[in-house]
Amino acid sequence: FDMIDIWACGILMYLIFSGTHPFKATNNFELCRRIVNDQVNFNGPEWKAVSNEAKSLIRGMLTKNPSKRLNLEEL
Repeated sequence: FDMIDIWACGILMYLIFSGTHPFKATNNFELCRRIVNDQVNFNGPEWKAVSNEAKSLIRGMLTKNPSKRLNLEEL
């Protein structure tokens, strides 16, 4: 596992819990901009039943700075 694998797993976990992508966009340029600039949010009604621990795990996996992102041992 490297840090991009952790990121990808975080994206998949977000999709599994919510049924939607954490960075919604209509084209690739907007998607890249959102990935770089937007923070992951858990505001939708689908997140009300999800534990704070699960949200914290996903947030840690989707930390933008790879050196601050959760690593395999921390998962």
